[in-house]
Amino acid sequence: MSPQQCPPLLLSQPATTPTLMPHTVPRHATQLDATHTSPLSGTLAPMAQPLPLPTHTDPARFADAQARLFTGQRLHVGASPIVHELDWIPWLDELVLPGPACRQGFAGTGARGELRPTHHPVTCRRCLRLHDDPDTTQHDQPALFALPDPHHP
Repeated sequence: MSPQQCPPLLLSQPATTPTLMPHTVPRHATQLDATHTSPLSGTLAPMAQPLPLPTHTDPARFADAQARLFTGQRLHVGASPIVHELDWIPWLDELVLPGPACRQGFAGTGARGELRPTHHPVTCRRCLRLHDDPDTTQHDQPALFALPDPHHP
């Protein structure tokens, strides 16, 4: 569109980007705090703080501390209520770290609470199967619902 074709109203307005007036900026938006606006609700929520960077840890001391914590125990992975049998998994050089015997996946080395020791009995079906527990080998998959018995109406 050439200037001759533009309506006079558009030609008379300056071509600047709109700016917010100071009274339209919320007071909390000018503060330097750890908040952000949720795109869904528009409410302010605290931002997640980054985890502190780990300091140097001696691998042998860490493996020894994990051995003292988990020896004679079973474990939970994360916040799961499932109890796993303990196995020692090769880590660095000749060092080993605790882990689930069934090799249930988890992220990390256990240093930040990914694994939790417990004295409770094992409830993981894979861990129980590894030890040929008769309670789990007879019923590999539980029934979803009871089927009607044709002999008893």
